[in-house]
This record gives sequence, C-alpha cells and structure tokens, in this order.
Amino acid sequence: MFARVQKNINEQNLCAKEEADMSETAEREGKNAMFGICQRCISLGSDFADKCELFANNTANLGNFAEKKNNGYNIADIWINTSVAESKEFNELYVIAKDLTACAEDLLTSANNLIAYMDSYKSTEVSQIELGTFVFDVKEVLDAIDAIFFNRSDADFLMARINLEDNCNKPLPNIISAQPLNVGQNLNSGIYSNSKSVVLTSATLAIADSFNVFKNSVGLSETETKTIQLKSHFNYQKNMKVYVANDITAPNVNAQTYLEQLKEFLNDVHIGAGGSILNLFTNKREMNQCFNHVSVELQRCGLRAISQKTNKSPKAARDEFLADKTLSLFATKSFWEGFDAPGNTLRGVVITRLPFARPNDALSREREARENSA
Repeated sequence: MFARVQKNINEQNLCAKEEADMSETAEREGKNAMFGICQRCISLGSDFADKCELFANNTANLGNFAEKKNNGYNIADIWINTSVAESKEFNELYVIAKDLTACAEDLLTSANNLIAYMDSYKSTEVSQIELGTFVFDVKEVLDAIDAIFFNRSDADFLMARINLEDNCNKPLPNIISAQPLNVGQNLNSGIYSNSKSVVLTSATLAIADSFNVFKNSVGLSETETKTIQLKSHFNYQKNMKVYVANDITAPNVNAQTYLEQLKEFLNDVHIGAGGSILNLFTNKREMNQCFNHVSVELQRCGLRAISQKTNKSPKAARDEFLADKTLSLFATKSFWEGFDAPGNTLRGVVITRLPFARPNDALSREREARENSA
C-alpha cells in the first residue's frame, strides 16, 4: 500500500503545492520528504507483517493444551488459566507481543505523519482514505494485544481457538482473544441505556415458563422488563414425529463404529424418504465424511445432496435447498437456528448430536474458577 502511494507521487506529481508561488527547490524538498516517509512506512509495514505472521504461527503452540480426546473436532477451544498463562508457549507469545507492539506503534506514527503530510497536496484523498483504514486496522491489533497481554481487565477472560487440522486446504486461523465474562454489562452500557425500548424475541427464551435465566445472561435482571409467552400455532402432535435411534454406538464409546453406523443410517433415511432431508452436524469433519459417503449412494437412486462447505455460503446453500424439493442438505452451525423451509421442501431433519455447549468450555471453566475462589 505504501508503495502505491509512492508510485502515485511519481506518476501524478502529487507533491505539487496548491500555492502558485511554490519554488522548484521547495517542491523537490517536499517530494523527497514524502518519499522518505513512504520508504520508512514500507520498511515498518514489512516488519509488522513478519511479526504478525510469527505471532500467528506461535499461537498454534497453544494447541498443546487441547484435551487428548477431541471426539473428531478439528477446532479446540483452550481456556487460558493461570497454568497456561505461565507456560513456555504463552511466554513466547508475550515476548513476540512486546516486539509487535513496539513495531506497530512506530508504524502508526509514520503512517499518521504520512497522512498529515498528504493534506498539503492535490489528489491524495483516495490514498488518505486507504491509509486511514490501514491505521484503524493496526490500532485494533494493538488494542487486542494490550487487552490480552498487558492491561487485562478483571471483567474479561482469555481463551484461544486453535485449528488442529494439519492437512487442510483452507485451514481456519488460530485465534487468541480476551472476552467478557458477562455480556450483560456491555449490553446495558451499549444498548439498553441508549434505547427507549428493546424487543427480544425467540422461540427458546423461556425455561419451564420462566425468563429468569435469559434475563440474567443478557443483563436484564436489574432492569424493568415485561415478558409474554405465546403458544405456537403449529400442531406438533399432528404434523411431526420424533424418532430416536437406539441401535447406534455412542461416539464416546467407539468413534469409528459410530461414524460407520451413522453413514448407513443416513443412507436408509434419505432413500426411504425420497430425499429432502436436512442433516445437522456439530462439526465439519463428521459432516464431510458422511456427505462424501451418502451423496454417492443417493446418486445411484437418482437423488442429490449438497454440503455446506467452505466455498458455499449459508445463503447459497439455503436457496439451492429450497429450490429443489428432493435435494438434501448437510449443514452445520448456520442452520441450527433461524432456518425456515416452508411447504413440502423439507421432509425430515436428522440431528446427529445435540448442539449443547460443553460443560468444560472456556467460559464455564472461568466462571467456576472464580466462584470457587470467591
């Protein structure tokens, strides 16, 4: 980007002053100064990119703290407790974060100087906007590093999401983050206090006809609220049946046997129903393995299935599924909630595993640790 700015200076003579009485010497000095700032930004930008890559690569080492049994999941959420925070892996990230912070601060100073310097020259608006966006992105990186390593808030906890898939064409990025322990305070300050009224509606807000759990989780326990619960007009008893397969091996007993039995079960369901089945999975690896097997069997019966893969957006998969009354869809998280298939485009839903959050996820562990130490 800085190289493009420098190229524009050379091609468009951007250093020509708007004042008519500018001398050739002043113009040449201004052009040289602009080139000098650009060169420093290019050098710092390259150094910043290298340090970001080093940080990202070392973040993967936090995967050493993933549980031994990951049950086929290719993503691991790591709770960064005191033990992890004092580990060699995290300390290496801390050292890199210090270097990255120093580099980013120098880069921001030079980039802001360049933006300010460009105010005096013609035809620089587009480049200034581009540089401004870059400065904003670098500031976000700085703020995140600061919140994770140097000025951690007691209201936050640390976690990392690590990709455990070694041989993956499009690996998911490794992420380390500081997250709020309770979002209620943020919602109160960011939404409720600035709004005359807020309406929250869903089919799953109440538990045993009570909204208390939901109100506590979103910061409404101390706020005056009105609640209403309406019964569904859909006759579940008349229009649907629920079957629970009791002859499939549990995945925690034998994962491979479970997967093979699940594939055969899906074959029978799809062929028996004549397609138009929505298959919901809790992880992509299991979804892809089942899809690769079942789709071949369906083709032999004149049926077709699609999968919500990384190169297909949820909307594209949804539209294709709704347009074909015999098409089956293999999908993950995006289709667990808020998906509607009206009419006879959907004959059945197969839920391979219930999508409950694990009781040992990072947030639950942090809350339990704080309660025990209180």
